[in-house]
Amino acid sequence: MNAKWKVILLVMLIIVSICTFFIYLLIKDSRENLEQFVAREIASIRAVVQTIEQNSSRNYRSRVKSFIDYKKFPQREPIIAAFSRQDREILLKTSRPFYQILKKENPYFSTLGWATPDNQVLLRVHRPHEFGDNIVKMRPDIAAANKTRKQVYGYRVARIGLQYRVVQPVSYQGEHIGVVQFGLDNNLLLDAIYEKLNIPVGIVIPNKKFAFVDEASDDYLVGPNHTIRSAQLELFRESFSHIDWRLDQQEFVSGGKTYIIANAVDLLNFEQQPEAKVFVALDISAALEKLQSHIIFILSVSAGLLLLSFILLYTSYGALVQKIVMLNESLEENNRELERRVSERTTKLVESEQRLNQILDHAPLGILIADNESRSFQFANPAICKMLGYSRQELESVGVEALHPDDKIDFAIESFTAQARGEKWLTTDIPFKRKDEEVVLADVFSEPVTINGRDCVVGFIVDQSERKELEQKLNRAQKMEAVGTMASGVAHDLNNILAGIINYPELLLRKVPEESGLRQSLEAIRDSGQRAAAVVADLLTVARGVASVREAHDVHGLIREYFDSPECDKIKGSHPEIRCVQALDAKNSVVDCAPMQLKKALMNLTLNAAEAAGEDGQVSIVTANETIEDSEQGLAPGEYLVLSVIDNGTGIAQADLERIFEPFYTKKEMGRSGSGLGLTVVWNMVQDHRGKVQVESSESGSCFKIYLPLSTDQIIAEKTDENVEYLVGNGERILVVDDESHMRDIACQMLSELGYKAESVSSGEKALEFLKTHKVDLIVIDMLMAPGMNGRETYEEIIKLYPAQKAVIASGYSESAEVKDAMRLGAGAFIGKPYSIFQLGKAVKQILEN
Repeated sequence: MNAKWKVILLVMLIIVSICTFFIYLLIKDSRENLEQFVAREIASIRAVVQTIEQNSSRNYRSRVKSFIDYKKFPQREPIIAAFSRQDREILLKTSRPFYQILKKENPYFSTLGWATPDNQVLLRVHRPHEFGDNIVKMRPDIAAANKTRKQVYGYRVARIGLQYRVVQPVSYQGEHIGVVQFGLDNNLLLDAIYEKLNIPVGIVIPNKKFAFVDEASDDYLVGPNHTIRSAQLELFRESFSHIDWRLDQQEFVSGGKTYIIANAVDLLNFEQQPEAKVFVALDISAALEKLQSHIIFILSVSAGLLLLSFILLYTSYGALVQKIVMLNESLEENNRELERRVSERTTKLVESEQRLNQILDHAPLGILIADNESRSFQFANPAICKMLGYSRQELESVGVEALHPDDKIDFAIESFTAQARGEKWLTTDIPFKRKDEEVVLADVFSEPVTINGRDCVVGFIVDQSERKELEQKLNRAQKMEAVGTMASGVAHDLNNILAGIINYPELLLRKVPEESGLRQSLEAIRDSGQRAAAVVADLLTVARGVASVREAHDVHGLIREYFDSPECDKIKGSHPEIRCVQALDAKNSVVDCAPMQLKKALMNLTLNAAEAAGEDGQVSIVTANETIEDSEQGLAPGEYLVLSVIDNGTGIAQADLERIFEPFYTKKEMGRSGSGLGLTVVWNMVQDHRGKVQVESSESGSCFKIYLPLSTDQIIAEKTDENVEYLVGNGERILVVDDESHMRDIACQMLSELGYKAESVSSGEKALEFLKTHKVDLIVIDMLMAPGMNGRETYEEIIKLYPAQKAVIASGYSESAEVKDAMRLGAGAFIGKPYSIFQLGKAVKQILEN
């Protein structure tokens, strides 16, 4: 082979190599352009889908709230009232017009239903003949809304297919009465997407969820693992069995065309878990054909160039040198182009690294990366720096040992070693030492990694301080409950004993002459019993089971009454140097309360404030109104009265603040200046009144704040005259039912003294036997009787014999539900034990006259 052919072959080889390289680059670039085009289209489609889904979701979440807002829209109160009474006919009659309006506004609006707090379907407006079924398994969103009493929403596969459901808790006159549910057909989303984008669209549902559907139409295509619904089912039928619906996007061929099928958006249920997915099909046939044409053109041009190059080289060998020079220049240009592309890729890598750093810097969890061998930290994010009080430079210059207390270093190193080896991925309650020496407990999740050829471990640190604090609060609440349970049993027995100590002297005093020497002794016995009864009342308050009536009262009036009372005079006499200041600034001070309990709480707080203020101190009573929104501070949203008792003493130690409301926890001398129940009584009173008490303390004094919900009822006017003369009866027959013999004797004597004919029996069963042969005008029934029926059960059986039978419930301690049930059955009033002749006479007189 001569030199000419060698040169021609060499040059041709170089030209072929260059052409091949450029063809590869051009094909690769064209493919990347196609992929970018598809990615942009899919991203645009997903944005549109998410916008449509969010707009329709937000609209109906707002509509359902306004639908039940009978305070803002009084014309809707009959609907809510009918739901409260569980009156299906009225509820259907009143809510069907609203359903029809929504259906007319939006043909995709498909279901409107009502469910009771026990998750029973009261009414399906769209199917009124189907009701009464328990839907906890099929509709966990309804159960969740009933339990949390918060709106839940999301997609759910049910009997009629996939729907978007909004479940709204409903309350009426302060009580939770169930939930109302709106349902939208999923075709709303599909049709809106199709109308907006004009591309094939559908919904894919896992078969384990689609099993609930019992009314599937021809719009569904069922496969081995997934079911799809689409108006363009025929497009997917040909390749349906080959499509893997778990992939985010993939290609498939239908009708000779190529499509990209992509998951546009997850349809989430009320637990924010995927229930189904919206997918779209993007026709890329034209783009693929364009790409293929481009490749064929490039190959054709390359082949022509090769042929032309051969002819030119063969016929123009003399100019080869010049051609080689030009080729070298071309190669240099190509090298510069390659360097430009490499530079662009490098820039993208740098940007990707910057995005990763931003993610780590803004992560809410603390993140540390440590070298396995040296145990030194290689990286620390801002969250862990904030948690431990160090700068990033400080953390990245120390090792594992520096972040743990001295007595826990061995435990920390042992845990680190196990996690670095991959033997465990979680260690709980690891003590970390902050820069200020404070110790915090945290859980550490870990994952072994390799960085720059070295074995490391990534730790994700979760601060558990808040959880520990909540656990302490739970323990304190359980302790309060245990003490309350013990107190309730003791208080119940003591009340029955104290009744004899208080009532017998009271009866004797009505018969003993004013000048008798016995009066002083009898009054002393009665007063001692009443003081003991006051202690029992505190115990009952601790038990939080005392039967009491809460009615609308003006707190400002109760405060003034307390400051004019002998109890307050006694405190002023013991602390004459204390100044008492009232700033009753609340514009609305009417709350539903038991006035005696509120006065007792005020007395306890005032006494503590006076003792804390010391010499020349000041105690301030301040009221204000405050609006609570979004369940903040542990209170239900609404309007509140804030009653503050403030002193300018030396404050309360932090250790004491944590236990200040515990029973029998006191810094005073037990039996002299306190019983250890004062603040416990305050705490339990506030809990019983659906409020909250807060304590703020510093070196300049303490402030106790009581939050009480405002009342919308009329203020109850109280009688203060305890003259029993106007309570005398006209010989009416009254039956006393009580298992304690001395309580029966006391009640009968009091009623006889008031001019009634009184008889008594010792149990509910005996009362029923007595009433079968005797008629009485009124019955006084003890709530707790053993053995046998209690007061509520007894009265329930009595009204079966005599539906209009009048009754008074007497109770020293009772579960509030039992008292309320008896009152709902028709009992006219209840009185607490031990009761006075005035209290008994007043209750009897009011019921007989009404």
